[in-house]
Amino acid sequence: MLETMRAFAVSRLEPSDEAVLRRRHASSYSVLAARDGGKHHGEDLARSLDRLAPDSANLSAACKFAIEAGDVDTALGLVGNLWRFWLQTGRLTEGRALIDAALMLPGAESPRPARIMALDAAAGVEYWSGDLARAGSLYEEQLALADALDDPPGQALAWSNLGITQMINGDIDGFRAAMTEARRLFEELGDQSGLTLIEEYTAVQGFSAAMTDLQEARPALETTAARYESVAEPRLRKVGLTARAFVAAMDGDGITASRSAAAALRIDVALRETATAVADGLSMPRFLAAFGLPEAAAVVEGATAAAIERLGIRPLVAGPLPLAGEARPEAPAPIETLGPERYDAAIKRGRLMTLEEVADFIESEGGRLVGEAHSAQPGIASH
Repeated sequence: MLETMRAFAVSRLEPSDEAVLRRRHASSYSVLAARDGGKHHGEDLARSLDRLAPDSANLSAACKFAIEAGDVDTALGLVGNLWRFWLQTGRLTEGRALIDAALMLPGAESPRPARIMALDAAAGVEYWSGDLARAGSLYEEQLALADALDDPPGQALAWSNLGITQMINGDIDGFRAAMTEARRLFEELGDQSGLTLIEEYTAVQGFSAAMTDLQEARPALETTAARYESVAEPRLRKVGLTARAFVAAMDGDGITASRSAAAALRIDVALRETATAVADGLSMPRFLAAFGLPEAAAVVEGATAAAIERLGIRPLVAGPLPLAGEARPEAPAPIETLGPERYDAAIKRGRLMTLEEVADFIESEGGRLVGEAHSAQPGIASH
C-alpha cells in the first residue's frame, strides 16, 4: 500500500520537483551515513548497524542518485561511511559497485577529504575479497592523500590499515612502525577508540609467532591472556581469551580452550563484527578435530562456509584461534574419520546454524570433553 502511494505521489511531481526531492533525500541520508556509518569497531559499530539497517534501501538510493547526479563529495562521502555496513550485512557486492562508480566520477580523482574515506572503503572491500596486494596499494594511496591534505584522522586510519597488511605479509618491522605512527596520531587526536584498536592489533600480532612456533610464543601468549582476558573493554578481552585458548590448547586442555574460544566468538557476535568472527572461525574445525571431535569440526566447517557465502567475503587468513598445539598430533580430516555420509550430514547441520549457535555448540563440545575427563577419573565429582 505504501509503495502504491509513493508511486502515485512521484507520478504527480514535475521532473524538476522530483530532482529537488531526490537531492534533498540524498543530502539527508548523507548526514545519517556520516553520523552512524563511520563507526569502525566495537560497540559503536553495533549501534551503527542497528541505526542504519532500517534505512538500507534509502541509503542505497541516496548513493545511486549522488552518482547519477555527479555529486562527487556526496557520493564519495556516502560510500566511505557505508562500506562497513555493507560488509557486515552481506551487501559487499552492491557496495563494491557503488564505491567503484563513485571513484570513477569526473572530478573524484582530485584531492579532497571525502576521497580519503572512499579509498578506505575501496581498500576494505579488496581486503575482504582476498586481494591483499590491491588493498595495500589503495591504503598507500589513502595515506599519501591524507598526508597531502594534512588530515590527521585520515593519516591515523591509513597507518593502522597499512600495518595490518604488513603484518599479514610478514613485515613485522613495517607493522610496528605503522602502529607507532598511528598511535601517535590517535593520541594527538584524543581518539580512545583508535588507541584501543592499535592496542588490539599490537596484541594480536603476537599470535603470528604462535602460528609458526608455539613454544617460542608461549610467554607472550600467557602475558596477553593474564593482561586482557578479564578487562572490561570487549575487543581487548577477546584478545585475552584468544590467547588463553592458545595456551590451553598447547597444554592439551581442550575444555578451557573450547570455552575460551567460544567466549571470544561471542564477543565478535555481540559487537556485530560478523566478518571477523567468520575469519576467526576458519581455524576452529582443525582445533576441534585435533581434540577428537571430528563431527563437531565438520559442523563448524559447514557453519563457517555458509557464513562466508552469506557475506560474500574471502578471508585472507584464518583468525588467531588455537590449532591444538604442537604437543598433539595432527588429526585426520573429519571426512576421513566420519566417512562421506556422516561428514555431509554434519556439514548440512552446520550450514543451518547462526554464529550465536556456533558459539554455544563449541562450548557444548567443551562440555563433552569435561564429561569424558570425569568418566576417565571416577573419583572426581561433577560441579
